[in-house]
Amino acid sequence: MDIEETIENAWLKTVEDFKKAVTSGDAWLWTENTFRLNFFRRLCETASFERVLADTAYHVGDVDLKPDIVADVMIDGNIKTIVFEMKFFQGSETWKKDLEKLSKYSLVGWDYGYFLAIGRPEECEELLKVPVEEQPDYRLKRLVYATQPLTKPTYSKFAEYVLKKSLEKNVPYVINELYGAVAWYENWLIHFDMTAKENKIVVWALFYGNEVEGCKLSERDFQWITFDDEGVMHLSGAYTGRILICEFDWAASVDETARGVQEALSQFWKKIASF
Repeated sequence: MDIEETIENAWLKTVEDFKKAVTSGDAWLWTENTFRLNFFRRLCETASFERVLADTAYHVGDVDLKPDIVADVMIDGNIKTIVFEMKFFQGSETWKKDLEKLSKYSLVGWDYGYFLAIGRPEECEELLKVPVEEQPDYRLKRLVYATQPLTKPTYSKFAEYVLKKSLEKNVPYVINELYGAVAWYENWLIHFDMTAKENKIVVWALFYGNEVEGCKLSERDFQWITFDDEGVMHLSGAYTGRILICEFDWAASVDETARGVQEALSQFWKKIASF
């Protein structure tokens, strides 16, 4: 394969990686750096690198410009210097400015300029409409993948988003990719549990205060819960220290779920404060 075929092949594989991430929910974890790393991982399958520079300033005309990546790429014994601008959902105006920067790099003496981007359909359409001046010794290429805004997060990102929207700022918490999220709030651990029920986010509270307060709680009409050996949640008629606050469908809108959880937590705190 020549340089252009190699770049395009790596690009197509990167797009497939992104599509799989969308299906699994992992696309919510992607950033521009994730995009870059996946592309160069694919490029390394068929090419080798003599030099790689990232975010290095070059003076072009009367300004300093910083391309994302400059790489000397070797394919079949031929070395070509390629400058890359890689964008991930940043808006069409930012894309146009970086495409303009890419055109200016012809003055530096590089062989290829590649604009690689994943973004919304309107961003991709606008970018492809921008005229590009042909250069005899510098080829500028645009490869874009149009997709709708990401709507399905991973368990941990879904739980984290709901947690941050429904609890006070600066509440300490931890996320777990396989479970969800847990926050520390006064004498409570608030669980945003994505595993207790299939296709549900279950919000429940674990009390870890003193024994006297625990006895007072046992006298209230909370929905006590317990978990079997496989981690499946069940209601309990007796005090367990674990209180069910609410549950929502995993497929529901993240913002609607966050509002529902916030309201349920508000009612929970009022009930706790009443004794």
